[in-house]
Amino acid sequence: MTSIDSRIGQIIAKRRPTAENIEKVKSNLGSLYTSLNNLENKKKELQDQSTEQDPNLASKLDNLNFSRLQVLIINQLQVLNQMQVRFSRETLNLAVVANAKQGKSRLLRSLTGLSEDVIPDGNKGHCTGVASTIYPNHDGNETYALIWFHTPESFLMEIIAPYYKKLQLGAAPKTISDFKKPLPSLPPELAQNTNNIYKEMYYYLDKYHKYLNQYESSLGTTTLSKPLKTTTDSEIRKYVAQYDPQGNSTYDYMAVKKCDIFCPFPNAPTDKIAVLDTQGLGDTGVGDKERLIEVIGKSVDIILFMKMPHPTSASWGTSEIELYSVANTALANHLPLEKWSFFILNQTDNLKDRSYLQCELLKSQVPNTIKVIGDLIIANCADEVQARDIILNPVVDYLIEHIETLDREYSDSYQQELNQLQLQINEELEKASNMLITQTENQEAWIHKSNNLFNKSWWREFTGGFNKIYKEITQKNNERDFKNQVHFKNQVNEAVKKAKSNSGLPLDDPNGMTAFQKIEEEITTDETGERDGIYNKYLNKARTNLTRSFYSLDDGLNEAINEVKIKIANLFVDKLGFDNLTDKRGVEFIQAMSESIQNDQIKKAFQVLSEYRLSFKGLILPRIRPLLKDLESRGDKKIFIRVGQAANRTETEAQQIFHNVETLYEETLNKCKDELKNMLGEPVQAALAILEEFEELAIRDPEIKDEWWSYIIENRAKIWVDEFGERNSSAYQAEWQNLLQQAKEYSSSNNFQIFN
Repeated sequence: MTSIDSRIGQIIAKRRPTAENIEKVKSNLGSLYTSLNNLENKKKELQDQSTEQDPNLASKLDNLNFSRLQVLIINQLQVLNQMQVRFSRETLNLAVVANAKQGKSRLLRSLTGLSEDVIPDGNKGHCTGVASTIYPNHDGNETYALIWFHTPESFLMEIIAPYYKKLQLGAAPKTISDFKKPLPSLPPELAQNTNNIYKEMYYYLDKYHKYLNQYESSLGTTTLSKPLKTTTDSEIRKYVAQYDPQGNSTYDYMAVKKCDIFCPFPNAPTDKIAVLDTQGLGDTGVGDKERLIEVIGKSVDIILFMKMPHPTSASWGTSEIELYSVANTALANHLPLEKWSFFILNQTDNLKDRSYLQCELLKSQVPNTIKVIGDLIIANCADEVQARDIILNPVVDYLIEHIETLDREYSDSYQQELNQLQLQINEELEKASNMLITQTENQEAWIHKSNNLFNKSWWREFTGGFNKIYKEITQKNNERDFKNQVHFKNQVNEAVKKAKSNSGLPLDDPNGMTAFQKIEEEITTDETGERDGIYNKYLNKARTNLTRSFYSLDDGLNEAINEVKIKIANLFVDKLGFDNLTDKRGVEFIQAMSESIQNDQIKKAFQVLSEYRLSFKGLILPRIRPLLKDLESRGDKKIFIRVGQAANRTETEAQQIFHNVETLYEETLNKCKDELKNMLGEPVQAALAILEEFEELAIRDPEIKDEWWSYIIENRAKIWVDEFGERNSSAYQAEWQNLLQQAKEYSSSNNFQIFN
């Protein structure tokens, strides 16, 4: 990799974070647009509803203009798209811009090494039919082109519709079939205009219409990821040129939307430079200015303007000034064209000395409106050496030296526009924030009503309802026989019954052998004589089987917890007006509140309650684990040490192992059963504990009442439906403020920054 490659690679790498930031700003602006649209719709709804009740409000809402802000956002999104393309490119791009017959095609051929077939020139005026981008071919010496065609829709919208609008021909065709119908006549006032420009435009439109059958089959045949690839020079030419080598008109280019050409590019000092062959003004009629501006704004880092002096006279015409002026509009508000453009005077081979003098004369008479980097460059554009040494290399050097500064200046200038937009949006949102509350209801009366409802009704109902729940659970705990305890007791009995149904030695043999048969087989095949190892192995099996028998107790443990959650949920839904906040009920209501509420302490209270669960492993296992020691395998566990009875010397080794394990299993199970009976009240005690924790967070905290007030006021239209619901004007205030809050979140300054 050359030093130039490395330097440009660093520049391109530095651009990528900006492109990523632009994507974030675009996404935020899209969300902000939607929020403003919601506000505009709500404004109209309020105006319709308040016309009779409050004419003043309807009139004052007219002062809010969210639609204007939406238009500004759309405009900024268009510029951001243009910027994003610039900062996402993998090359630095040069564009050659010139009117017809200035030697543009010859310069491009000198720079790229392409043939006349690929970059044609001709004697019939403009020859370039489609703007193309020429890239160095990284993969070898092959020359090929990737062609993207218009879809029928984009062809009609981008190419044909502008003619209908400019020429006042009525509604543009919506389908290709419509376009095949006879063209509307040019209106008399345009047809009789002394300026022939309208007739010229109509001529171009008529050409698209007349020769549609020549290119229609190409429309819609490519996608973004699947272009047409063509490798022969003549094929490439027919898609980018208006004439064939013999000067005959061609029409395939009319269907082309975009063309990328890849070639060896022998004069390029780096493979990270691309050159754009642009259309000049007047090339294709209506829309050529707009297309040139779009290409320059999105795809170009440096412009190379060109002019070839007339053999017998040297003067600047209006066409060069107009071309410069059009190009200048691409980034004029953000980056002056004089900082990113060069001007080349094409010295031709014919009458070489005379041509040079004409170039010098033009150089001394540059119009004040044309400002470029340094002096105008005089070079023979048909000479590859001059094209490389006098034009390309100095331009690339300038790019490497200044592009980062230009990028920053461009972005900083646009950032000021974004900041201004953000200020305008915030001013409008602030104006809207105070409008409705002062109009729909007297603010003092509204606050007074809300205070009374909260302090004298809602808060009392909340605290009183909670205390009632707590007393009910406490009383049932004292009685020690309420349904949760009974439910847990039944589950314990069921688990013990299941554990007793086997010997502790499960039938885990794939051949269906009993545990005793399996022990016998293992002793028969064991050549070590170490029976204690077999004994300890089956102790482990018995212990594991016993603990697994109790895993089902999880549901019983949480019955009391779930009853508490349901009671709290019913309190909020049935008594406190939360039935409109979510359609979830019972345990699911608690979870829904924990996810939707944003107020910190209230959210935490619901989260603690929602996530609280008891488990066998957390509550029961630590209590019964010490009771399992007799079933643990250790070195001192000998098979002839019987537990609970004397050794029977007449038993086989297999019988001794089986009976020992069976006896230890049953005794351990009985100990566990006794311990579990002592724990029957613990789930209820845990339920009381979580009730107290919820009370600590949701009621007793010194700041919690203010937080509840804030949350209730924010949702008052749904909670106090009769007082502030849909039939009450304060409901409008609640929804209005919610919509404003959403918009304000998107309009924060951090969301408008294209640089970190």
